[in-house]
Amino acid sequence: MPAFSIHTIATWLGIPTPTRHHVVQYFSIDSRAITNPAETIFFAIKTASGNGHLFLADLAAQGVRCFVVQQGEPLPVLPSDATILAVENVVAALQTVAARHRQQFHYPVLAITGSNGKTVVKEWLYQLLQNKFDIVRSPKSYNSQLGVPLSLLQLNSNYNFAIIEAGISEKNEMQALANCIAPTIGLLTNIGDAHNAGFANHREKALEKLSLFTHAEVLFAPYDTLQSLEIDVRKLLGPKQYITYSLVESTESTYQITIQKQVSHSLLEIRSTNEVFKITVPFTEDASLENCISCILVGLYVGMSAMELQAGLQSLQPLAMRLQLVKGLYQSTIINDAYSNDWVSFQIALRYLKQQAAQAPTIVVLTDMLDDSLPKQERYQKVANELLQTGVQQLWFVGQDGVFLEPLVAGKITTRFFDNTAALLAGFAATQFAHSYVLIKGARKFALDALMPLVEWQQHQTVCTVNLSALAYNLQQYRQRIPAGTQIVAMIKASAYGAGSVEVAKLLAYHKVNYLAVAYADEGVALRQAGVELPIMVLNVEEASFHLLVQYRLEPELFSLPIVKAFLRYAESQQLTLFPVHIKVNTGMNRLGFDTPELPDLVALLTATNTLKVLSVFTHLVASDDDNFDAFTQQQRASFQHICEYLATQLPYTFWKHASNTGGIERGFFGTDTMVRLGIGLYGVSKYLSLHPVLSLTTTIAQIREVAAGESVGYSRAQIVTKPSKIATIRIGYADGFMRSLSNGEGFVYVEGVLAPVVGRVCMDMTMIDVTHVPNITLQSKVEIFGTHLPVTQVAEWANTIAYDVLTHIHHRVPRVYIHD
Repeated sequence: MPAFSIHTIATWLGIPTPTRHHVVQYFSIDSRAITNPAETIFFAIKTASGNGHLFLADLAAQGVRCFVVQQGEPLPVLPSDATILAVENVVAALQTVAARHRQQFHYPVLAITGSNGKTVVKEWLYQLLQNKFDIVRSPKSYNSQLGVPLSLLQLNSNYNFAIIEAGISEKNEMQALANCIAPTIGLLTNIGDAHNAGFANHREKALEKLSLFTHAEVLFAPYDTLQSLEIDVRKLLGPKQYITYSLVESTESTYQITIQKQVSHSLLEIRSTNEVFKITVPFTEDASLENCISCILVGLYVGMSAMELQAGLQSLQPLAMRLQLVKGLYQSTIINDAYSNDWVSFQIALRYLKQQAAQAPTIVVLTDMLDDSLPKQERYQKVANELLQTGVQQLWFVGQDGVFLEPLVAGKITTRFFDNTAALLAGFAATQFAHSYVLIKGARKFALDALMPLVEWQQHQTVCTVNLSALAYNLQQYRQRIPAGTQIVAMIKASAYGAGSVEVAKLLAYHKVNYLAVAYADEGVALRQAGVELPIMVLNVEEASFHLLVQYRLEPELFSLPIVKAFLRYAESQQLTLFPVHIKVNTGMNRLGFDTPELPDLVALLTATNTLKVLSVFTHLVASDDDNFDAFTQQQRASFQHICEYLATQLPYTFWKHASNTGGIERGFFGTDTMVRLGIGLYGVSKYLSLHPVLSLTTTIAQIREVAAGESVGYSRAQIVTKPSKIATIRIGYADGFMRSLSNGEGFVYVEGVLAPVVGRVCMDMTMIDVTHVPNITLQSKVEIFGTHLPVTQVAEWANTIAYDVLTHIHHRVPRVYIHD
């Protein structure tokens, strides 16, 4: 990262120059991710879901001394040597600084936008062009109103080409990004359904995205898409060089491309007025082919030959663009990021390691950093600083640059150095990673992913992928809907609805939810043993677990007079004082909770001693998500309000009140609640909001066979095929959580872009599907049980159940893989 004078930043922002002289190198909007406080300037952003100003005192205590704040926002007392820049709009200020910094550089800046494929195209272009240019690019998926300026602030004179991606979700967002990026080259990947809610139609969305390229010199775009949306891009954007492609015969596009798909690759014939050539690419899936074409056109524009492109494209792979967290052997946890190793992605990966590991031992497996923006001595000094500040205990280094790093960490971190990956693998034993969190971080050329089969605990081809970034996004959607200051209880019972309670809890702690809630004490114990320190509410309390509640600081829900009396006796025997408890009252669910006539006896027990303290009183709304029962919901609300008013007059302290669950939050049934409970919505299931799916269940094909008309498939000859059929056997059954009620055509799976019905009965470990109509089906085809393309709610409907049931049925033998953008 380049260095910035605080005086320069103030000048760019048009505000008075501060008296103190600070030089900063890091720009931060996240108070949890500060690694070099003395060299960091923090932008305190205030939104509906959070306020960065609340963390200024904590940041100052860490050593941060430079702050950009919103005018008029209350500030804490900060150290006398702090510099505070007050602006009208902090986000606009960050964008202004990035735009002014961008103006200092005159090398090509390629901006990529579109509904899908932005990050993949960016990374593939980086791989294809890195031998031709010194490239700076957006980290991961940094393409938002905040991500774009943070990406641009990486630019410095050591680079000679930039690739920046830009994403929007509604109208009138792109102009700010266009002002920041000022691209000289533009690339539109496609226009699809992503972020439909923010636009009237696809045409409006395309016009907004194309506004990024108003002042670009060159634009790459899919001609067929523009034509289908009736957009005359030349009339819209004016004179510039337009390079377009069409998959149909068109005399208007720059290139006409014909695709011939084979089993494991595709042949592209690329025609223009001047030439015709063919390129083989290692993909058959439409989205990957579309991304390849974008890369080919840019490669041709910058002077790559067809032969150079052919060689480069063969090395491309479908990218794991997210950090992957999996369970390892010998109680280890593995974070796999063996795909790139530049400075920014290294920082992101270390931050994620620290977030997940908490107090557990940490190991980093690292390769040479292929980033020439800094001299090696300076580069590895920064790497060493990051490793030491993160508290890494062991470093395993692969490559020739270990000579730069070794003296910087000697005696501070246990180290092992290897010339290449083969040398590491030769003497490796998985026990060396036992009980540790391990980050595998390396440039793709080192092929560190060869280490994964040696350390993963489960390697089944049926996998449940948990997108932690999607979960964080969903949390923010709900935060924007609850009243300011309202506490959030995140429900992570039943192993976080199948997602894995420990990993989800750590993410929620990072995003500062106030409470966690589990069903049973042993779930809370597991979280405490994993280093989770958030307050934890236990909803189903048993006398046999009272000692665990106390030992592990778990807070019980008390729902009846017998359970209150029993817990009081135990608490008094342990000489406890003001032990936190939560009281559940029944307003219509008729499951657990105190009925109104029982409240005087409850009050008498609670006020007789100071053994217990009620932190919250709550009830359960029966049908808050169903407008057919709004009258009953309002009746519950009124009953709960009366109960809380009564208890407030009887207890000598205040308490939180909560009735709203996910449905109640979505529909605004807050009443006088000071706390809400967020459950299924966290995981992407909602009737009312546009959320991101968190869990996806996928599997693979074991065998494909031809079955003649009249033959049966599966047990008990439950289904007879009526015509010659192609039947695929997939590696999932009811023991994995694929419900037996989906048998005999009741359920479907998603494969190669279409739905394929279940044939015959779902077996314990296998299921048969009809793929007669599925194009390009092979043993390598990925099968989605539910996820991005097939919503879990649809699968639940086919199975005549609810999404909760489908998610919590995923068996523990199915490995969870956690991904994080």
